[in-house]
Formats: sequence, C-alpha cells, structure tokens
Amino acid sequence: MSFIKASPSNFPCDYYPERMSEHEREMFRQIIIMGSESLRKLREKAVEFTPKLALTQSTEFEPHGYVSYADRHGLVQSLKYFKVFFDQSSQVLCAAVNFVDLILTKTMVKTRHLEILCVASFTLAASLYSKEPVDIDRVIQLANYHCSHNEVQRMIKLLTTKLNLESELPTTVYDFITYYELICDNILSSYGYEPFIGKLLVHSDLRSRMEWLLLDDKCVCTDPSLTTLALFILYINYSCDQYLKNHQIAKGAPAIIVDQYERVVSNLKEIWYIMNNVFPEYLLNYFGVTKEAYEVVKDDVAAALNSYHEQGRTLYCQQKGWKVGHPPKRILRPLKKFETTLQAIEENPPPKPKTYSRKSLKFSRRRVHKRH
Repeated sequence: MSFIKASPSNFPCDYYPERMSEHEREMFRQIIIMGSESLRKLREKAVEFTPKLALTQSTEFEPHGYVSYADRHGLVQSLKYFKVFFDQSSQVLCAAVNFVDLILTKTMVKTRHLEILCVASFTLAASLYSKEPVDIDRVIQLANYHCSHNEVQRMIKLLTTKLNLESELPTTVYDFITYYELICDNILSSYGYEPFIGKLLVHSDLRSRMEWLLLDDKCVCTDPSLTTLALFILYINYSCDQYLKNHQIAKGAPAIIVDQYERVVSNLKEIWYIMNNVFPEYLLNYFGVTKEAYEVVKDDVAAALNSYHEQGRTLYCQQKGWKVGHPPKRILRPLKKFETTLQAIEENPPPKPKTYSRKSLKFSRRRVHKRH
C-alpha cells in the first residue's frame, strides 16, 4: 500500500456518511477547544525550537570538513541505537535529535565534533526526560568514540547555554503526537467507537513511524504540528486498510458473519471520514493554515513513510570478508576478497527426503545374503 493515496484502497473515494448534525459538530468543536490553550502554547514554543538546516550535500566523511546531511543521518541512527540499548523513551530520542538539529542550525559544526555532540545530546536528553540518567562513560565505551568525559561535559554546558534549556524545554513532535492521540481517543469514544481505538491506534507502531521521520531533513524542518497531523492521519488510514485486509470473510459465509462484517466496514468508513475530513478541517482552521500548505507537508511525510514501509521487505544476507595474511598469499592465489552469502535459516524447514548411497545399498544386500 502506498501512503500517497488519499484514502485506503478498500474505501471508495466518493464515500460520505450522513451529514453530521449541529449537535455532533458542536460536540466535536468542544472536544478540540478543551485542549486549545495547551495546543496554542505548544505551537508558540514550536516556532522557536523548529530547526532550519542548511548543510552540505557531501556523501564522503571529511574529518576537517563541515557536517553534511549524510553525517546527520548517521548521527540520528546512532541516537536511535542508544535509545534502544539503554531502554529510553521516544521522548528522549526526539529531544536529543532536536538538540543536534538546533546546534547545526545555529553554528557551523565540523565532523570531528560529531561524536562529542552525539553523546552530549543523548545524555542531556536522558537527564531531562528520563528518571534514570545515562552514564556518559558507558555511552562512550559502547559507541567506541574517541572523546573524553570532560569533553562531553563541556559540550553539555554549551548545549544548555546555546539553547537556553535552563529556562524552558523544547517542543518536539512527541508533544504533538501525544496531544493528537488524546484528542483522537476522546473523539472516537464520544461517537461510540471504543472497540476500534486499541485496534487502529497502536501507540508503539505510531511512535516507531515518528522516529523514522526524524531521519528525513524535510520533515524535521517543517512545522511539527503539521508533520505530526499528517503522520497521524496517514497512520489511521493505514490501520483501517490493514484491519480490513486481515478480517476478510470467505465466500458462502453465514448471514450473521456477513452482517457483522458489513457493520464493521460501515464503522471504519465513518472513522476514516471523520479523521480525514472533519478532524483536520477544525485543526487547520484553528492553526490558520491553508489546505494546500497542509497537502504539501502530507506528501513529504507520505514519501518518508513509504521508505519505512518498504524496509521490511528487504531480505537480510550476511556477507563475510576473509582476509589472508602475507605468508599464505605467497602460496595461495586467492581472489582479492572471499565472499559467501549465507541464506536465512527457516524456522520450520520441510523434512529432507531419505536418500541411499551405493555403498549403503551394497552392504545391505550382503547382509540379506548372509542371513539366507
């Protein structure tokens, strides 16, 4: 399934449920207004903490050059690895990436300082958003970086001063995605769709896609309220489509099962309409953003999510490179590099057919003759 589609493949694009009554629209508006004050504060802070990256396009690592987009991509991958290894939350990862992007926006950073910046941003984010701070020496040892404890401490002080973290903490995509999850729960509950909340809105899957967007420089430099809104709606569309694919009924099913399936499809269509039309309509009006600007952001998010969805289809092949010493090279005449591709091990392999060699058949015949 492509995320660029405007609607799930199982839903007709011209579907519209019955027109919402004035009471339902007023109830919907009140749900959004309940958190409007907190949302307004989040958007005001997000303007200050939204990075504007202008890095180089070089793909080669130059120790004396400036940081490029490829270097930033590798740094975010390292931060994701630290997050998983130390069992930190997505909020810590979003804050650490935001610290890095803001520093790259305000200053020209050379590639030789990336290791110190990576460790400092992660440990600083963990100290601010986690109950269990991370040991700096443990992170350095794990990453095998060539930096000292004192250098990381100096970088942490520089981050705190440059970003003015002593007065207020930054606003990241994590804050907006948490708000949209809460308001979605209230909306679906008010319409009587509680059974679908846990099936369509899996928080761990949504956050993994949010972490994937941190690798994309376009999504990072966009207004986080619009980026997370597009991510949230595209994820709901994907969940509705997958739910229908996984609950198909066979031909000739009993009438009771068919009626239940049709009722589920009708409910999913209404949820899709609410989340794709009514929900963004009220929020965009409140933000003062045009629908055309939102569609541009939605296309960028959809393109990034397509690469996320396709990564699970690539098969893993392990390659080993064998190095031969100088004395054996004089005797052997090997290729420059020995490579072997190991196939993936099947969990339930089919039983191998029993084969007999000529030698085993010969001895079995001798045993038969001796018995006679």
